[in-house]
Amino acid sequence: MAQLLSGLKADDSDVFNEAFGHKHKSSSDEDEDASRFVERRKSMNEFNEVGRNFQKYQDNKPAKGVTNEILNMFNEYKDSNDREHAKDEFIEICDKYEIEKFQFIGYFLNNSLSEKPQDFRQYMNLVFEYFYVDQKLLEGQQLLESINVCVANLPDLIIDYPKAKQYAAEILLSAVKHNIMQQEFADKYIKHIENLDEDY
Repeated sequence: MAQLLSGLKADDSDVFNEAFGHKHKSSSDEDEDASRFVERRKSMNEFNEVGRNFQKYQDNKPAKGVTNEILNMFNEYKDSNDREHAKDEFIEICDKYEIEKFQFIGYFLNNSLSEKPQDFRQYMNLVFEYFYVDQKLLEGQQLLESINVCVANLPDLIIDYPKAKQYAAEILLSAVKHNIMQQEFADKYIKHIENLDEDY
């Protein structure tokens, strides 16, 4: 056996893996896995308990540069906790890139799903209590659309951030609290999120 192993060259790794029952994924296998993931996500976004086509938010997402700007503002607020500056940045980015307010808030909330619990709730409070209730920067329907953006992006997060689905449920409960949706409707969203977790 030692002679067999010593005789293996660097490019004989497939032979080694086969000899010991190790499965080695080729780049084509990995591409196929990625393709299957995208198709599963698309299917779950299009056909779900909520009865909403979340895929349309994936198909019409802002350009990468815009989402980077939102992320920069997100990180600035995390460091400064300056609500007034966050409001100014929110308005400026929406005007500069001509994006809808719900798109900004959707990606802002989406970023929060990978944070620690205390930080996540700080971001959620900024959106619901300051942007929505205090400053009235967006209507209830716009905030609901923001939640849809967040849910549409959730499959990409739950793999690496298991708490993301718990945070998403908290966002939905906050939406009920602020009369943006009824509890019955929120329960459908939560069921959809649970199914995503099982599927991925």
